[in-house]
Amino acid sequence: MRNIRVAWSFPALAVGGFSVIALYVASWPQSAFTSCEVDPGYDPVTCTESLIHRRGAGYVTAMVLPALLCTVPALVPKRSTARATAGRSSSQHSWPPSWSATSR
Repeated sequence: MRNIRVAWSFPALAVGGFSVIALYVASWPQSAFTSCEVDPGYDPVTCTESLIHRRGAGYVTAMVLPALLCTVPALVPKRSTARATAGRSSSQHSWPPSWSATSR
């Protein structure tokens, strides 16, 4: 079970770090990372708003949820938890697959 914890710690840290950076950048005004101020069809008022201000809690949830999903198997190191997070049920084929000459 320690291997599962270690294996899921790496994606949890990577996705969590990406989420923190993405939320930090999303809190900046859009003019800081886009060219909205030079686009004639873009509203200048929305150019000063942040993505979090415009999109709300849905944007924050979309950034935080993958990090939480990767953290669950690291905290609860069971095969069933890891498979549920990865989207593979225990009733599917086991790994490694058994290759036979007749299956080709």
